[in-house]
Amino acid sequence: MRSNEITHTQMNLQLVRIERSRQAELERWVEAYFQHDRLRFDAAVQAGIRELLEHPEYGVAWTILRDGVEVGYCVMTYGFDHEVGGRTGVVTDFYLSEHARGQGIGSRVLDLMIEHARGTGLRQVELFVLDHNDGARRLYERKGFRAVTGREILALRMDADAEAPSYVIQD
Repeated sequence: MRSNEITHTQMNLQLVRIERSRQAELERWVEAYFQHDRLRFDAAVQAGIRELLEHPEYGVAWTILRDGVEVGYCVMTYGFDHEVGGRTGVVTDFYLSEHARGQGIGSRVLDLMIEHARGTGLRQVELFVLDHNDGARRLYERKGFRAVTGREILALRMDADAEAPSYVIQD
């Protein structure tokens, strides 16, 4: 196994790190995910992808391979929170192609991401789930993720010309 891969042998799954030279590939996956969830894919998202790939200390993006065929992608970014005692990870993107859903792949990929988090010393992993995505919510809860009670996410875009966060659902 190469250092840029994580493998789950039972399902012949691999997470292969997306390097800077494969930015266009990641952009295609992100655009497919955003279209699926009716999110806005724009120049700010593309710039963020480029910055993530140029700075591995910000996080990691992987393509998901099953039997050597790409079936999705996921992204985990890194942060720090003294409330949990150190470094954290945020699963910002987790997308499987339509044909790859319902086969246990998502569960196994989540296991691999959690294994990565433990192996890199992260103290907590967070993720976001859209209100209408009940299947994903059930998967995350089966893996031990819990809603943080008494808190909600508020966001302020720092670029003056931005109308709204790019993760706002489009009409």
